[in-house]
Amino acid sequence: MVNIKAFSFFILLSGIASAQPSSIDQLIKTGLESNHSLKQHQIQLDKANAALHEARGLFLPSISFQAEYTYAQGGRKLNFPIGDLLNPVYGTLNQLTASNAFPQVENVDIQFLPNNFHDTRLRSSLPIVNAEIWYLNKIRQEAIQGQQAELMVYKRNVVRDIKSAYANYLKTLQAISIYQSGVDLLEKNLKLTQALVKQDMALPAAVFQVKAELSATQSKLESMNNDSRNAAAYLNFLLNRDLATEIPNDTLWLKTAGNQPSFNSFATQREEILQLQSGLKQTESLLSMKKAYYIPTLGTFFDAGYQGFGYKMNSDQRYYLGGFQLKWNLFAGRQNTWKVKQANSDVLLLNDRISEAESQLRLHLTTSQNALASALKQLESSKEALTFARESYRLTAIRYENGQAIPLELTQALQQLTQAQLTLAIQQSEVRIREAELERAAASFTF
Repeated sequence: MVNIKAFSFFILLSGIASAQPSSIDQLIKTGLESNHSLKQHQIQLDKANAALHEARGLFLPSISFQAEYTYAQGGRKLNFPIGDLLNPVYGTLNQLTASNAFPQVENVDIQFLPNNFHDTRLRSSLPIVNAEIWYLNKIRQEAIQGQQAELMVYKRNVVRDIKSAYANYLKTLQAISIYQSGVDLLEKNLKLTQALVKQDMALPAAVFQVKAELSATQSKLESMNNDSRNAAAYLNFLLNRDLATEIPNDTLWLKTAGNQPSFNSFATQREEILQLQSGLKQTESLLSMKKAYYIPTLGTFFDAGYQGFGYKMNSDQRYYLGGFQLKWNLFAGRQNTWKVKQANSDVLLLNDRISEAESQLRLHLTTSQNALASALKQLESSKEALTFARESYRLTAIRYENGQAIPLELTQALQQLTQAQLTLAIQQSEVRIREAELERAAASFTF
């Protein structure tokens, strides 16, 4: 057997170990308690536990009630000429004794199929030597370990999906707020532009430009409202509750993405590897069971009941019977040899899959670290861009109010501000999603 050592991941992860806000904690708790797929995996685990108890029951004695009754006519018969054998002797004895003390006897036909015959008994049996039962018990025990690991894998996936879905939902709320602010500013700019046109400080075309931009922003606002409803519905779907259920708006969780000053190291053993190792142990036990074909099976049995013609159930019909049963497969056309080779190939295949999975998980961890690092850099860049866009819009608005800037300049400055705000919200959401992905890659979430 190849000794598979569990490997540890050491990562740098921002803010995951710190206490999560109560809103995200509650969402995760709700998801873990109500998610449909998690319930199905739990049912599978319960099934594996039941299968283990079933396997353990094979070691215990079994008691069964058995009854047989036969009615027969015809079939094979044994002709026993007892009359032909005894009647001449009896006739001679009657002559010698001058009496009829020895009557004539008829020949007998004995029917092989018993008629009006019953066998009613209690049978108790117990395996003494049975390698298949012993290895089956080991396989069922390992199956439970595999199911537990699979359940943990899915739990971690659910946590990641909930965090990512919540970050995406909060991003849409941020976008709605940004577009609403843009609408408010454009409405203010529209009034200002109309006043400037009355004072002959701006051309009438400027009003149409602002109205066009206002209409476009309102359209984007409505579209984002629809996206937000869809994001909320998806999150509620993950939580297995009504799709219209209200979701807490914890924008602080989104805005503080990447602001943690310290990093934390995590070392853990991946459940994916434990699951494969469990499968490997099951296959190795199956291989050992195949190799044990030469071991004989030995069991004992004991019967107690009534047997005879007609249901009389008396002392004449009562009987007891016990014994041992031995079975030893001596030759089966080398079938068992080839079964061993097949099972050995499965062991080699699983060893290779474990090695491949370890490499894939290391790659996943590395790419997740790089993705988070990149998202954090883009987040810092977005913050700087927003600072510049705000200042640019403020200065342009002052110039526009004083008639020193044309409407196009103000519109462009507002567009840049809106885009910078949206980019920041997107990057904050991206950082939270990348954090959730790295947390998943490191299997570091504590249940």
